[in-house]
Amino acid sequence: MFMVTAMATAQTDPAARCPNASPMSAQCCYGNKTRAVMGGIDFVDLARKKDMGTDEASYGLLGITSELNGYEFRFLTEANKQVFTQDPWSFAPAWGGF
Repeated sequence: MFMVTAMATAQTDPAARCPNASPMSAQCCYGNKTRAVMGGIDFVDLARKKDMGTDEASYGLLGITSELNGYEFRFLTEANKQVFTQDPWSFAPAWGGF
């Protein structure tokens, strides 16, 4: 089962290595910045699927990326990238989630 803890739900992962970090802080829990967050899942696409009642994750493309706090996020389309860029914290996993 795949779960994404979104900032909108204001939840934290109790197993995270830095459970006291806030989503806007530079502190992060994912130590490897050389790989895409969560294996390259397109979080904009996933949020839309959740709204439609399905939760199957799709992976973004190598050529359609954006960066947040030094981490790479991948997207299926340029449109999804633009949505993410306008408000990335609405789609990025909550603190401790990546």
